[in-house]
Amino acid sequence: LIRLYPKKTYLLALAGAYYEKGDKKKQLSIYEALYEQGQLNEPQQITNLSQLYIINHTPIKAATVLQTSFDNKILKKNVRNLKLLAHAWYAARSPEKSITPLREAAKKTKDGKTYMRLGHLLSRLERWEEAIDALANAKKKGGLPKKHNVDLLTGVACFHAGHHKKAKKAFKQAIHQQHYAGPAKSWLSLLDQREKTQIN
Repeated sequence: LIRLYPKKTYLLALAGAYYEKGDKKKQLSIYEALYEQGQLNEPQQITNLSQLYIINHTPIKAATVLQTSFDNKILKKNVRNLKLLAHAWYAARSPEKSITPLREAAKKTKDGKTYMRLGHLLSRLERWEEAIDALANAKKKGGLPKKHNVDLLTGVACFHAGHHKKAKKAFKQAIHQQHYAGPAKSWLSLLDQREKTQIN
């Protein structure tokens, strides 16, 4: 049918059949061909293509497609799409580029989970002051998982940023969380040793 009538509808139906069979590579090849021909212009189709790129280990293409679609006003900058772009950049080993969409997504969410994720990322990149701000927003918005480690992470970020009083306060709060009490005590001990050394 596609050989005789290569219509977009039939190609997408075939892509759906490959999806049902679990053949993500063939599904991607159809989506990619349609995109290159300028025939993918619906938001869901764009996000499907991006997810297929990520699944098939080509996240840089996913990030490029998403960013282009934002620029061309095909995709809305909602939380889901912004998180997908952030994930694509991170998977493409460009964590710095994932900060902006993740920060935009965090501002739009009702809870602090995305700010928490942003705080993790900024901490990994050793952007301590920004990490402190993100983690503070995470705590302010709330709705974090029961086993969250926002206090411990805040303490670590404050320690590295040189805000020792704030670090001590955060570690003391982290001690009350069962899963992070041990690391928090170790950090407090290190902080005490650091202060004693500076006094002497």
